[in-house]
Amino acid sequence: MNATPFDIGVNSFGEVATDDGRVLDDAETVRLLVEEAALAEASGLDVFSVGEHYRAGHGDSATPVLLAAMATATERIRLGTSVTVLSTNDPVRLYQEFSTLDAGPAAGRSWSWGARPPRSPSRCSATTSPTTSSSSRRSWSCSCGCGVRRR
Repeated sequence: MNATPFDIGVNSFGEVATDDGRVLDDAETVRLLVEEAALAEASGLDVFSVGEHYRAGHGDSATPVLLAAMATATERIRLGTSVTVLSTNDPVRLYQEFSTLDAGPAAGRSWSWGARPPRSPSRCSATTSPTTSSSSRRSWSCSCGCGVRRR
């Protein structure tokens, strides 16, 4: 019987943290989130992901920027999104942001992406999901028909 390998990781929704009852400001929360990714890597975890939110009490609405900061603070852990709010993003812009991230501070890293399906079929259902083939080339595609594609 062959064991199927699996990854263990953590997800953060970027909740604003507290320290002895004091609510941390946004800058402190973002720095703490980057430190949490580095701690996850130091602890031997395989994945650290961030869920994008636009609510009070969450500091993770600029996911590509957070992932870039995390990529400079880590070396091997797979980083990614657990939620990408497609109803608030242009799929072409989303592709460009994550392609730039993949070419920049973390070139050659492994990424994971997550997207909540749209509530209405009229909204874009892009998943902008990179996949790695045996030749280590990545490809992105959008499933809504907007034409976003890269190989």
